[in-house]
Amino acid sequence: MGDGPQPYTEEALRRELERLGPFHHEVDLPFGLRTSGNSASDRDRMNHLRVNVWPELSLEGRRVLDVACNCGGVALEAAGRAEYVLGIDVVERYIEQAEFLKRALGRERVEFRTLAVEDVDVSLGTFDVSLCLGILYHLENPVLGMRRIADVTTSMIVVDSRLDPKHPYQPYWRMNFKGPQTSGENPSNTLWRDGTVCQFMPSARAVEDLLRFLGFRSVERIDPARDIGYYRKGDWATFIGKR
Repeated sequence: MGDGPQPYTEEALRRELERLGPFHHEVDLPFGLRTSGNSASDRDRMNHLRVNVWPELSLEGRRVLDVACNCGGVALEAAGRAEYVLGIDVVERYIEQAEFLKRALGRERVEFRTLAVEDVDVSLGTFDVSLCLGILYHLENPVLGMRRIADVTTSMIVVDSRLDPKHPYQPYWRMNFKGPQTSGENPSNTLWRDGTVCQFMPSARAVEDLLRFLGFRSVERIDPARDIGYYRKGDWATFIGKR
């Protein structure tokens, strides 16, 4: 399970869960406890990653970058396989949650930093695999952001994204202005979306063309089984780009 000793008593763990919640990812913890994951999309994504994506990546012995890691659920799971994982997010509260979960699970091969996608550069080092899960369609400057990530990625990139299904065979990006997130929608998201944001939602062809433009010669779309709820409509998919 963990890589180090358990630093929390059950009572202390419960206090930290209450203080730092709500969490975006569901993570199993010692003493039979679990974070208060409240997003069906992220539950479905984790199931899809475990069944369809992890086997394609062979993370053993690899360096992994998890972009927009949120509370660190994916990074912590990858750290059970990879040599080293760096999770980054622009929200300090998410990084605080991730550091707590890292300690609770005793994971030593993972690190978390507060960092924007646009500030990623080679000072971080390079990574065999970069994970971009649920972030592409939020970006105001998707080409710039993805170029930053591609520049530090030596082997593979995984992009899991919401798609605009109206133009699947065209390299199409739909501009979208989203207002402030309300607590009733997803309490965790209010930490970063407290004002109006500009976003670009891609078609499937746009994701594929962008990854090839950024130097990933092979791009494969991995569709999960239709019974994984959030992917059922076909407006969400995963792409793996390989150098």
